[in-house]
Amino acid sequence: MTHDPGSESSPSHPTLVLISGMPATGKSTLAVELADQLGWPVFTKDTFKELLFDAADHDETAFDETESERMGAQSIALLLTIADSLVGANVNVVLEGNFRADLTADQIEPFLARADVRHVYCALHPDRIVERYAKRLEQDERHPVHVDTGDADELLAALEEKDYGPIRLPIPTLIVNTANGFDPPLPEIVTFCQGGDGRSA
Repeated sequence: MTHDPGSESSPSHPTLVLISGMPATGKSTLAVELADQLGWPVFTKDTFKELLFDAADHDETAFDETESERMGAQSIALLLTIADSLVGANVNVVLEGNFRADLTADQIEPFLARADVRHVYCALHPDRIVERYAKRLEQDERHPVHVDTGDADELLAALEEKDYGPIRLPIPTLIVNTANGFDPPLPEIVTFCQGGDGRSA
């Protein structure tokens, strides 16, 4: 079912939905599902990050974690620039990425006066994150821009240091457990994005 992008928001108050969570928690999968259900534009950090890498024709062997982090920050900047334009044009929009809690709060706060900002946080036990991450490495299907490490302990330490927890803003937040599909199920997530009630973080 597809909905009119402007049907659930007043003319002066579009909706900005942020999908966040640690890597390998199903954020991208959820973003694709929501794009189909909502009919709103959906933009993902990894899409921009991969495009930037490809456009610059980087040498994969010389591309390291520092460069990957820098390109990730550029991708977030692009997401926010697009969101600013669409919110200004009264268009509902969804952004997906592994947003860092405190940094993103500062970046998103200016939108609070202009949009109904809603947060969908994908949650998964660290053991399952490592399991999914290892499967990614085994399949070797990830774009080289992500510079994935093969060390589980190193991964968990990095995730804890970067704080991909829920964004620290007083906004409606829905916690979605992604261990087996989505809990709550997709229809409830769609309703939340359209302005319905959600589970508070």
